[in-house]
Amino acid sequence: MAISQFWKDREYYTLLEISFIACGYEPQNENLANEHAPASVVNFFRTVRDDLINNGEITQGVRVKRITYPKEDAIKIIDYYGPTGFPNFLKESTEQLPLTDNERDKLLKQIGLLALVLAEKSSRYKRGEKPNANQIATDVQSIIDATELPGKKGTGSSELRDSISQGLKLLRDD
Repeated sequence: MAISQFWKDREYYTLLEISFIACGYEPQNENLANEHAPASVVNFFRTVRDDLINNGEITQGVRVKRITYPKEDAIKIIDYYGPTGFPNFLKESTEQLPLTDNERDKLLKQIGLLALVLAEKSSRYKRGEKPNANQIATDVQSIIDATELPGKKGTGSSELRDSISQGLKLLRDD
């Protein structure tokens, strides 16, 4: 779940756009949103609108959907009213969101497929008819050791071997 850069780079947002973004959806045009907005978006919009009216910041009958808010205010609105457990998609996040099990499995399958390609291209990377995870991990480790890559954490031989084995197992199980 993410919001495209187009929406992150805007200077101003309507309350309806803020409501979609706060709930993890790409904003839609107003007519479509009125008919097909998810319940979480509608509830968020109504809560903020009602608070704005109750606090006297806007008056009843004002077309709330037409009022725009600068990005800083949109971030504050999402921080204050946003659903629990959702990131504020307008903030520049430096924290890495955890992978879902599905995303993790996809990446492991891709590693397994790369091992299959290596084994097909060179008998050096085969043990019998299967990829040799130990040999692949050893050779990958020697390349990693010879480079100045900053993100080496988690690329030791045992982690590489485990990832290859898990990826191959996932490919067999599907």
